[in-house]
Parts: sequence; C-alpha cells; structure tokens
Amino acid sequence: MRSKVLIALACSVSAFATAAAAQPVAQVEEVIVTAQKREERLQQVPLTVSAITASQLERSGVSGTRDLLQLTPGLNLVQTSFVPQAVIRGVGTRGVGPGDESTVPIYVDGVYVSLQAANAFELSNIERVEVVKGPQGTLFGRNAVGGAINVLTKDPKPTFEGKLAASYGSFHKREGELYLSGPLTDTLAANLSVYGAADDGYIKDLVHGGNVNPASTSVYRGKLLWTPTDRTEIKLIANYTFVIDSSAVAFHPFNGITTARRANPPVYFPGKFELASDQPILSQFFTEGASLHARQKFSFMDLTAIGSYQYSKNFSNQEQDGTVFNAGSITTQRSRDQAYTGEVRATSTMDGPLKWIAGIYGFQAKSCYCDLVNTNVPLRAVQRAKAFAVFGEATYALGDLSATAGLRYSHEKRSIFTTRSGLFIGTGEQTFSKVTPRVSVTYNFSERARVYGTYSQGFKSGVYNASSVATPLVPVNPETLDAFEVGFKSEPSRQLQVNLSAYLYNYDNLQVVARNFTTGATLLQNAAKARMYGAELQFAYAATPYWNISGGAAYTHARFVRFPGASVVSPRPDLIGTQSVTADVAGNAVPRSPDWNVSLRSDYTVPLSVGKLTFAGNVYYSSKYYFDFGNLFPQKAYVIVNARATWTSEDGRYRVTGFVDNATNNDRILSLSTNTIAIVQTDSRPRSYGVKVEYAF
Repeated sequence: MRSKVLIALACSVSAFATAAAAQPVAQVEEVIVTAQKREERLQQVPLTVSAITASQLERSGVSGTRDLLQLTPGLNLVQTSFVPQAVIRGVGTRGVGPGDESTVPIYVDGVYVSLQAANAFELSNIERVEVVKGPQGTLFGRNAVGGAINVLTKDPKPTFEGKLAASYGSFHKREGELYLSGPLTDTLAANLSVYGAADDGYIKDLVHGGNVNPASTSVYRGKLLWTPTDRTEIKLIANYTFVIDSSAVAFHPFNGITTARRANPPVYFPGKFELASDQPILSQFFTEGASLHARQKFSFMDLTAIGSYQYSKNFSNQEQDGTVFNAGSITTQRSRDQAYTGEVRATSTMDGPLKWIAGIYGFQAKSCYCDLVNTNVPLRAVQRAKAFAVFGEATYALGDLSATAGLRYSHEKRSIFTTRSGLFIGTGEQTFSKVTPRVSVTYNFSERARVYGTYSQGFKSGVYNASSVATPLVPVNPETLDAFEVGFKSEPSRQLQVNLSAYLYNYDNLQVVARNFTTGATLLQNAAKARMYGAELQFAYAATPYWNISGGAAYTHARFVRFPGASVVSPRPDLIGTQSVTADVAGNAVPRSPDWNVSLRSDYTVPLSVGKLTFAGNVYYSSKYYFDFGNLFPQKAYVIVNARATWTSEDGRYRVTGFVDNATNNDRILSLSTNTIAIVQTDSRPRSYGVKVEYAF
C-alpha cells in the first residue's frame, strides 16, 4: 500500500512539474547587439543603446526608418526637402548638398550609407535595429558625431523558410512582401527579400485635381552565405531600391508667409494637405549596391573584411512659393552619388581579462549636382572625398572593474569642381585629419547591475557647399564634439530591465545652413559652440507571460553657447516673403531638438481555442522644437498613437492584423524650408488604417 502511495505521489509531482514547464515564463527578451563591433548582451555594453527587434517594430506599427523616433528616446527624425535626417540629443546634420554626410550615419549590415537621401527605407525582413547614442569616434568613426543607426537584415538559414504578406489601407495603399530563405548546397545558403508598395497620396492638387503625391516603392535585397568550414564565413549582399514620393516637396506657405501676397488678382493660399502649383512637382530616388563580407576564425581572434559599392541618384522638381503665383520659384535638382568602402578588423576571442579590436578603414566617394537649376541658372558641382582611418580599442577586466581605451586616426581629403551655365567657376581642395579617443570605466555591482562612465570624441570633416558659386571655394571647418556620459544598467529580475544615463556635450563649429538672399542659394557656415546636456530612461517589463510593457523618456537641453554673425531668415513685416538679418543667437535652442520626448509601448496576448489574439500599441510624445536657429519657426508639441490587433493561428503560420496609425491625427510637420520668397512646409501623413494578412512557411 505504501509503495502505491509513493508511486502515485511521484506521478503527481512529475505531472505538476511537466505542467509547470509547459507554462510560458514572464521574462524580458534578451537582445544581442553589435554596438562595439562584437556580439554582446545589450545590458553588458557600456553605451546608451536602443535595440529594437523585428517583432517589436511590427507590434508598434513602425515600418520604416522615418518612424524610429517613436521607439527611441533622444532621437528625432525630420526631413529637409526630400532628405531625411536623424538628430540624436541635439546632434544632427543640417546640410543636404551632395557630399554633405550625416552626423548620425546609418549602417546596413555594417556598411556605411554615405548619401543622406538613402537613409529613408522600409524595415522589411530585418533582424533588429540598434540606435547607438553619443559620438562613436573610435569604432564607427566616420562622421558618427551624434551616434549611429545600425540596421541588421536577416541572414540565410540552413533550413527552408519563407513569408508572404499583403496589406491594404487608407489612401488605397497596397503593400506586398515576399521572403524566401534556404540551402542551395550543404555549405551554401541564400535568401531573397522583395517589398513593393503604392498609394494614391494624401495631398490634394487644387490646380489639376486628384492628389499630387501618389507614391510607389520597390525594394529588392538578396544574400548568399557560404560556409566552407565551421571557421570560415563569406556573405555576398546585393540591394536595389526605387522610390517615387513627392510628399516632402508638396509645399504650402507656413502661416501665409510668401511673395504671392503681392499677386493681383489675389491667389488662393493652400492649407493643410493641399498644393496649389501650376508647375509639376516630383521627387524620386534610386539606389543600388553590393557588399562582400568575409570572416575567418582563428584560435585567438576573428578576422573580418568588408568591401562595398553603392550608387544612388535622385531627381526633384520643387515649387518654392507654395502657390500658383509665378515668382520664378521652380528648383530642379539632379544629383548622383557613388561610394566605395573597405574595412578590415581583427577582434579577440580568447577568454581572459583582455579584449581588443583593431582595424583599418577606407572610403572614396564622388557626389554631384548634375544639375541644380535655380531661377533658370544651371549649376554643376562635383565633390570628391578620399578618406582612411586606423583604429584600435582594448578592454581590461580586473574583477568587477573594467576599463576601456581606444583611439582612431582619421585622414580625409575633400575637393570640388564647379561650373555655372557651362562656365568654369572654381575649384578647391583641402585635407583634414583628427585623432579621436574613447575612455570608459565599468563597475559591476553584480551580474544584474553595473555602472559606467565614458569620455569620447566625435569628428566630422570640413565639407564644401556644393551650391556655392562664391570664389574662392572654401569648405566649412570640421565639427568636433567632446562627450561625457555616465550610465546605470540593471536587471532586478528576469521580468524587468531599467537603464539610466546622463550626459554633457561640448560641440564646436557646428555646420549649419543659411540662405544667400542675393543668389537664393543655400549657405554653409559654422556656429561657434553649442552645449547639450540631458538624461535618458529606458525600461522593459514582462508583467506576465502574456503582457509586455516597455518605453523610455529623454530630456535634452541643446542650446547655442556662442554663435555671432548668424544669418537669420525671418518673415517680412508685411509677410510678403522673407528677409535676412545678421544676429547673435547665443542662448537659442539648437534646431530640431525637443526638450522632451517620451515613448511607451505595450502588447497583450489572449490565448484562444484557435490560436491567439494580440493587442499592441505605442504612444509617442514630443515637446515643441524649432526648425531654424533663429527660433522663429516651431513644430508644436504632438502625440503619435499607433494600435493594432493580430490574430495568429495555433501553428504560427497565419496572421491577420488590423491597424490604425497616427490615431491622434497630429499636426506634425514633415518638412519646413526657408527661401528668399517664402517659408513653406509639408505635412506628415494623417490618420490611416487597414488590414494585413501574412502566411509563413
């Protein structure tokens, strides 16, 4: 009898343990990042990094790089004409001419994207996005003054898999996706990603009828992965993108500031989601590229080599006064960019207190206005850049204390050749070099809590203004940024992560854009000094196995400390166009830098007898910021709310999602531009909704 009782008790305990093991566990998803060019747990990296997985992007309704600000504290993404630009903690590029590169560069699979116009793309079939805050002068180096955005796409898998997806939504928007991955031989695998989208636009054409900004996008990306041995890996990646989207050049007057006020008889001033132009507008962009990645594992290190080629071109036709009034205000721009990069680096892999990385980097680019036609005068300018760098960084751990020190030497030569109406204007050439250090100390209180302090420096070389015809042709001075940061990373439990950081930046010789009121061309000038300081909070909480909450908040105080002689564009008193004055704007806010931004996202899953239902959404708040260093043209505070509900089949193969994006229908300005005849703006996409169907195999 006793043996039967013991057997029954043992069976009960076993059944209980099995049932408990079958229950999902509430825990925060662990993310591996390459923010220091080696694979590490996010919580162990002594940097402020926002890492966003593919599932988090989808649940939040973030489908492109333009929307990453909704999930990343301290990041703002704005548009200058048709060029998207990232700003992190007040640091971001303001110039848009050929050869002027971003101070928050984007990398795709470790390859530097030099052309700013190529920074807006769909995040289709990716692995994750890493947004690294603060200057990355040692490891990323090239122009990474404010930070870097690293997009990692999916690698081919040794087993066959794929996905088909289609969606339909507001403005007759149609999207389709195809992803295929699988083995070709025992050592060779491949994948293919195809994305296509089209819509009818959302800005009314008051002159010709219909909408003025119908859009279409085609994206193709393929990878070959060859692993002839378990120590050798070679990847070949190719990409192609073609986009037509005139939203960012569909201008209307900001607060009625335009020379069209003097029209007789009067003309209609278009308002929100309206365009009134008797001239055709258009913006289209094309890029293609390829890269080769090779990694060889040795007993004590990994050797990695990356080479890439990129070619891009874009065309835009813009009506600058925002009305049908003929003010001679059509600007036509054709530009091209061609770039080659190469990097070889060695990364230590041995266990022990010392970790190190060292490498060399090369870059060569040719960028041109081919042509820029403003007030019927064609300008052609070709800017070339040749750069190389050597870098190294080492970390030594002594118990719970570790210290990191690194250096990068950057050398760059810039040149330009300019003609106007076919006549030679001038040429110029200048060389820049800089050593940028990084020093960091980390102390581990435990496996789940650590504090760090870092000093680092960022550098962006001088650059020529490609639209300038004033001789001699001289570049603006290089930018430098000295950054001090302290941070605390903690995991009180498997269910909770809380990270805090605070920083102070001293920013010298900011390269800013002004306007020449004699020629109508843009100017590049240096602002003497700015200071940024602030703090950030990021957290993730798995409340239950079915409920996740995460988010963050950032406070950024970004102000000019010294900027005499600033060329400030302001409205004329009668609002008939604009005027330019010279002023000292010390104390003004650095453009496109909100003091506050806050994001919160959540998802809740309900198990069903036929699958599961997941409700997800995110809320993003931005305080007011300015588009200009005169602080005359503001973006009001706004809120973005996205929501979706997804049914997933029991085997995970089928998914149906209903979604609403920008549910608050906010008044966010997509782009604001100043010129000699008007202040003009374009509006971001209004509230939209739709349904998406997916099949995975």
